[in-house]
Amino acid sequence: MSKKSDILVARVSAVLKYDGRRVVLHRGKTTAHAEHPIVRGHENLFTNLVVDYALDEESETNKRLREQAESDSKADENKEEPKSASPKKSVAKKAASAKKESDK
Repeated sequence: MSKKSDILVARVSAVLKYDGRRVVLHRGKTTAHAEHPIVRGHENLFTNLVVDYALDEESETNKRLREQAESDSKADENKEEPKSASPKKSVAKKAASAKKESDK
């Protein structure tokens, strides 16, 4: 089943000015997003790109991968911090106790 997309393809080969430069459009090869400024004023040079193998709303594989990623991120949020102090904290504690002893 073919489906229209937001991507346009050049329907003719042409040379036009864009952003102060010459741009070459190649028929059937040059693509642009429908909202791109190069399309404005040159709509007649583009046509909708028809996607021959579009995904339906969400393929089963993508759905499974998304669900797995969501469950992984929830598991990461629920993880507790390790009980042992990090090396940075240990160094900070040692420095603080050394300072206390030197103050005595």
